[in-house]
Amino acid sequence: MQSPDGNDSNGVGISVCAINMAFERRGSRVDVLSDINLDIAPRKFCSILGPSGCGKSTLLMLVAGLYQPSSGRILVNGQTLKGCYSDCGIVFQTDVLLPWLSVLGNVLLPADVKKLPKAAATERARTLLEQVGLNGFETHYPNELSGGMRQRASLCRALLHEPAVMLMDEPFGALDALTRERMQSDLTKLGATDPRTVLFITHDIEEAVFLSDQVVVLSQRPASILRQFDVNFPHPRTSDIRRTQEFHHIVDEIRELFRETGIL
Repeated sequence: MQSPDGNDSNGVGISVCAINMAFERRGSRVDVLSDINLDIAPRKFCSILGPSGCGKSTLLMLVAGLYQPSSGRILVNGQTLKGCYSDCGIVFQTDVLLPWLSVLGNVLLPADVKKLPKAAATERARTLLEQVGLNGFETHYPNELSGGMRQRASLCRALLHEPAVMLMDEPFGALDALTRERMQSDLTKLGATDPRTVLFITHDIEEAVFLSDQVVVLSQRPASILRQFDVNFPHPRTSDIRRTQEFHHIVDEIRELFRETGIL
């Protein structure tokens, strides 16, 4: 069902409208984003690719409402975002788990902050932990877990309050290759059973294509959108997709775009 503003009534759409962003640093102006226009449909997964320092994380912070643009506006569900967007979960490259809390305690933090019913929140936390293979580790502390396990717990924490939007800033960037692939698989499975709108920042072309419905490639700073790619593989996705001709065609197109523009 579509709402009057054109968004899915069971999801949240995001529109980035003519966004420009600049910072003042040491008395000089640094232009970061230039005329960014982007639409993410409700319950779709959008990845942002681009060179280091081009403004990918800045764009995510703007969508979270943690930064205010120099000009332009962000629309969430057809409404202009005027402050922090509360109905989102955020996952960063580091897990930022609290070391004095157990895995279950860390996952339940949003329930404490938002004053959610404890019994229902605990049941959902345990379900999420089971879905990512962390059942049996509920009473462990972060220093007893591997990096991948900590990041899975961080993902569960971000999903606990069932946010309409997930914002993910290179969440798997610090993981080894095998753990990273496991996390990608966990994420696509979760997205298939519990879909929501996702904005995902990454440097990894294959990761972006594997996970996303939409891949947006940014230029060097000040970043503008070079091109958008639609990825139409069904969800949930398995590693078999990585061996298909269609997958490699999209990856090669993005890599060639990077070469043509001097990013590679």
